[in-house]
Amino acid sequence: MIDYKGILNKQGTALDFIIYVVASDAPQTDDTIHGFFFQKWTRRVHTPFFITNEEIQNNIHQYYSKYNITDDNKRKILNRVSLDRLIYYANELVFEKIENADFTDNYFEYIDSFIDITKYITVNDRVDFDSIEFIEEIYSKKEIEEILDNINFFLSEYDNYNEDTEEFERLNANAKKLTLSNLNEYFEEYVSLRLLLPNIFISYYASLVNFLSTKELYNIHKFVKEVEANINSPIINNVSSKVKYLETLISENEKLLFKHSFVVPQLSVFFENSKPIPMVYESLWDYLNIHSHTELLTHFYLNGINPYVYKEFDSEHSLYGMKLKYLNHLLFGERKSSNDDLDDEFNRFADVKSNFAIFLKRKNFNVDEIRIIMNALSENRYSEFGIKYLNLSRDIYFFRFCYFFYVFDYFEEIEGNELNTIISFEDVVNFNRNNKRENKQQYHKNYININNPDSKDYPFATKKTDLFLSEIESTLGIRREKLKPIPEIKIN
Repeated sequence: MIDYKGILNKQGTALDFIIYVVASDAPQTDDTIHGFFFQKWTRRVHTPFFITNEEIQNNIHQYYSKYNITDDNKRKILNRVSLDRLIYYANELVFEKIENADFTDNYFEYIDSFIDITKYITVNDRVDFDSIEFIEEIYSKKEIEEILDNINFFLSEYDNYNEDTEEFERLNANAKKLTLSNLNEYFEEYVSLRLLLPNIFISYYASLVNFLSTKELYNIHKFVKEVEANINSPIINNVSSKVKYLETLISENEKLLFKHSFVVPQLSVFFENSKPIPMVYESLWDYLNIHSHTELLTHFYLNGINPYVYKEFDSEHSLYGMKLKYLNHLLFGERKSSNDDLDDEFNRFADVKSNFAIFLKRKNFNVDEIRIIMNALSENRYSEFGIKYLNLSRDIYFFRFCYFFYVFDYFEEIEGNELNTIISFEDVVNFNRNNKRENKQQYHKNYININNPDSKDYPFATKKTDLFLSEIESTLGIRREKLKPIPEIKIN
């Protein structure tokens, strides 16, 4: 069985990475390898009025039987009303304590009951993350295939235990599977987290974030709905103001954030078609950064500290950071800056890039959208003027943004830059001369593999790319129909 010391070696790292990916990629069940914190909890519905999706479908069919609507519109209606039902009954959709005869408070006993990693990773050399960038630098092709197969198994739904084969069987054999490109993107995330706390199993905390977000998913959305409703409340407008209301909520949540954020991870989310999507990596990055500065866990294996015990968290305490980001956006998002120097700089920058603006206009982007695109390509340097912004700190995000917003096309068609060498990406990386990006080599690798989904440098891993496009729509308000489509892969 792997123990806490195993994180420094190939077997422990592989096990840790598998669980991290499963917890990050919305697994179908709550009791698989990432479910350490779910052991004493089960979901209950406390309302006699909570109907099933099948009943909702029947209601849609009966209600719209006189109307000529397409099956696609019916599916959209089903998604909308099903989500509304979940939000309305958020307080009745609860996780309750249960008796669990198989409960263990030992993290390594728990994960060992799901997988014996030594069957798949037989060599157990030490891993030095200070010099590691890609998964191929640690594992062989066969080992990577084994890691990927295990991840896809745990992301699938289970059937009952098969007594004959003594194995769990996959219920959904046609479930969407992660690819090598997906795996490399997750590995990039994983490496960055391991560098924060090199001696710690990241998966323990990823499982915790998944647990908290699963319990609070619809309460997140309900909070947003309630705030939006109160902003437009005639009662509040008559006796106070929208500003006072938001300032009060901010003050209350700030106090709670200060009190609880060291112990309980603060969830990061974004909204896809009005549905909150947990962002495990972003949540972990913030939380592990906090703990890396304490240095309390740096030498835990020497002083007897056990950071992997089973703990019970009040999941409500994980929402304060998300609430504050949302509330501050409502209160300050539209306020303009009085920084005249930066304003003049943006106007000069826009003049220099006027040909790019004309190019975007021909692609049917309007003036406001062009300002948003120019700001994003400037690493959000001008966001304080009230321009909407998107976090593109990771190179793969910036690359995808450049692809979807025709930046590569502009340099090839208008500037005559063929983008066929590493140095040719200098103009892309430094679209604004104040940009801090330097990694031109990876951009070149991504670009030459745009049509190769089997490559580790393929930039359009399906699930991550879909989430990225949804974030563009929800955060920037730019419809994905305006964006450059992903190249179709020809099947021989």
